[in-house]
Amino acid sequence: MKIPKSQQSNILRVLEKVTRNRYRLLLVSIIGSAYSALSILRHRHFSSSAFDLGIFDQVIWLYSRFEAPYSTIRANRLDENILGDHFHPILILLAPLYWLTNTVEALLVAQAFLFAIAIFPIFFFTRKRLGTPAAYMFSVSYALFWGVQRAVEFDFHEIALAVPLIAWSIYFVDEKRWRAYYFCIGLLFLTKEDLSLLVIFLGFYLVTLKEFKRGLLTSLAGALWFVAVMRLFIPYFAGDGNYHYWTYIQFGPNFLAAARTIVKNPLLAARELFLPAEKLHTYFLVFAPFLCFSFLSPLFILMIPLLVERFLSAQPLYWTTGFHYTAAISPIVAMASADGLSKIVRLINNKRLRTAVIIASSAVVLTVNTIMLPKLPLGQLMNPNYWRLSKSDLTGREALLLIPSTASVAAQGTVLPHLSHRKYIYFMPYNLVSLPDADYIIACKHLGLHPYPSAVELEGYLASQQAKGYSKIFDKEDWIIMRK
Repeated sequence: MKIPKSQQSNILRVLEKVTRNRYRLLLVSIIGSAYSALSILRHRHFSSSAFDLGIFDQVIWLYSRFEAPYSTIRANRLDENILGDHFHPILILLAPLYWLTNTVEALLVAQAFLFAIAIFPIFFFTRKRLGTPAAYMFSVSYALFWGVQRAVEFDFHEIALAVPLIAWSIYFVDEKRWRAYYFCIGLLFLTKEDLSLLVIFLGFYLVTLKEFKRGLLTSLAGALWFVAVMRLFIPYFAGDGNYHYWTYIQFGPNFLAAARTIVKNPLLAARELFLPAEKLHTYFLVFAPFLCFSFLSPLFILMIPLLVERFLSAQPLYWTTGFHYTAAISPIVAMASADGLSKIVRLINNKRLRTAVIIASSAVVLTVNTIMLPKLPLGQLMNPNYWRLSKSDLTGREALLLIPSTASVAAQGTVLPHLSHRKYIYFMPYNLVSLPDADYIIACKHLGLHPYPSAVELEGYLASQQAKGYSKIFDKEDWIIMRK
């Protein structure tokens, strides 16, 4: 069969583009594979958890079956639509993964490559300002950045979809590719409710670039969407009309009350942004690996809503360097730092000296991020034992096979994401007053015991269930399964 000339030329253009980007594709493949290995091995060592891998796995599995996302894990309720918790309908796009493979690891691999794909816009944005060698060094530095690694390590979160969208949005603005930019903004709206605030500041960033009309349109769209999601969509799906993640109680019970408090007492807000000292430590770790070049770029505007939202919160978990809370800001830090460095070297008239400063500075950024590697999650891949499943891991996998895929299950948090491809699965202990008990209970005494403080309390719960009529069908290597 002869291929028409027009199609031949299109194929040649695609092949030419792939060839031109082969090294970037190789880099993304290596980083994505490393991220995948980290998260999959962590999961197989039973270190993943119900919050958030189990929740998201159940929700996306339900989407793949064309069912509403009623998660039974988060609050052990059958009537909780997860869109009333956070608004992230974009997760529907991941449902086809479960048509191809019926395993939670597919979600972990997808997340790994979503983070890795952000390398492309970071590379192109940096190359335009600093040249190809610096672009590779900044791209690898982003890939090794602790904020990205912590997010990859911490189960799965919808913010994985936001990271490449944020990076591509910045790149498309830089290239004045407005249709692609608006497409990214539209997807950001569907990723998480608080990203509307980031979109508002994207509008402010456009204003600094003298794109006044587009900037005002972007900010207005972000503000309107934020109000709609917070006042209409989430309350509708939540059923009780409430938003459950208000953590700014030191300022007031709601957004308007908090705004009034901050206007009346701005020093209170300033103090809350930087105290206690743990916040300063996290600030340092966000900016220092890229030598604080980001302070010199107008892109710093985009960090403001992410930093304020996080560090004004009364929830101490947000101030730490753990979990996924630094993920969204990671591509912005990398791209803003590249832009900031470019503004410094523009002051150097000597071309050779300018090139030397770019290479040296980029090399220092890469070195700093590389030096931190052994103490970060990816450093675990250098340990041969991390690649081996322990005797308990193998026993756990043996135990999981005894639970039918259609049965309802109660399990502790570290076991739940291994069984969350089902409609009825509960976080143990659970309180289902008007619902039947689960068909099976599975537990392991030496894994993470949350919410139990020790194995003694876990054993007490299991004993109480056995007294209610459950029979033990598996007891090996501290793994226990009981059947109703």
